[in-house]
Amino acid sequence: MDINLDRDVAIKVMRTELARRPEILQRFRKEAVVLAKLNHSNIATLYNFIYDGNNYLRGLSRLGTARPGG
Repeated sequence: MDINLDRDVAIKVMRTELARRPEILQRFRKEAVVLAKLNHSNIATLYNFIYDGNNYLRGLSRLGTARPGG
């Protein structure tokens, strides 16, 4: 739950051991960039792509929830 915006979200976290592999990290980021450009009711909306100092995270809409413009 995104408590700031009162909406349900799904969070994808990259395992620490995978984040140490540059090719895996690059793919995780590339997927985020591509996902951020898409807008379709059957594709999760990307809200965030962050590094919190320990983990790389992507915050996504949960499928089956309303999407603006979707």
